[in-house]
Amino acid sequence: RFRRNQYGFIFGGPLRRNRTFFFTDWQGTRQQTGIVRISTVPTLAQREGRFTTPIFDPANNRQPFPANTIPLSRFDSTARSLLDRYPVPTSPATANNFRRTGNELISQDQFDTRLDHYLGSAHRFFARYAFLRDFSQPISPLPDGSGNLTAGIIGDTLTRADSLAAEHSFTRSATQANQLRFGYTRRGFRRRSLDLPIYDLTGFQQLGPPASARADFTTSVTQVLDHYSWFTGRHRLKAGADIRLQTLDVLQPAAPLGNFQFAPILTGNSVSSFLLGQVQQFQIDLQDEVLQPRAKIAEFFLQDDFRLSSRLSV
Repeated sequence: RFRRNQYGFIFGGPLRRNRTFFFTDWQGTRQQTGIVRISTVPTLAQREGRFTTPIFDPANNRQPFPANTIPLSRFDSTARSLLDRYPVPTSPATANNFRRTGNELISQDQFDTRLDHYLGSAHRFFARYAFLRDFSQPISPLPDGSGNLTAGIIGDTLTRADSLAAEHSFTRSATQANQLRFGYTRRGFRRRSLDLPIYDLTGFQQLGPPASARADFTTSVTQVLDHYSWFTGRHRLKAGADIRLQTLDVLQPAAPLGNFQFAPILTGNSVSSFLLGQVQQFQIDLQDEVLQPRAKIAEFFLQDDFRLSSRLSV
């Protein structure tokens, strides 16, 4: 099903007649989107070690198992405990045999407020703050939270954004004015998924979370800008400075708990390799520290527009 509810309010007006004004608004969104996930999971026979094609024993010079059946005593203990995470197929097929439906959830709130204040005819001040919070929760291919998601939301994701801006304008005279601005923006997200290594069986839905489903990301920009202008004779002069501090904090390992890959090449079938504990490849991302690049930028300018005539300026 698809259901979307959106609501909010807008409110504003004067706080002091002809001097101080305010504005605020809020908007909330709640959305549910029906999703169908199709996966390939081990059949009932495969879960018991029974296969329809030859299965080879890597501990016995790759001799075939009698009747293409792996004895329960040969099941790897870890594989045995993980096997129950696979659901029972919803169809008798050997491929695309599990269907799961559910709702992906999005909960979002946005808030803005602004204040304008006039200090006589020469000074004007305003400040603005904006806030965003978004929580998104996907539907995983398997009921325990396992499965590979390659597009859209790949894990429970909480996003927050804040923005603050302020400005003071000063008109010193008819020929001189100054504008001072301050700005700060921050945006980040925290994503979490199933706390389990990835067990990737070629041709089957994986156990464990999608790659990079655990992440922390935050970026911010702080800026101070001053701009002064004045007119004298035929000159229009401008001078100013722009100072910025940019930060980035990133923690996003692809497989922080490890990725175990199982393939048919070792035993004849990915599921049989899994049951026997025959890992073809293993990899792990050990990013235990947050990457924190920083940038400090300072820019200054001086500009003179000289009016040679009513038709020409340089």
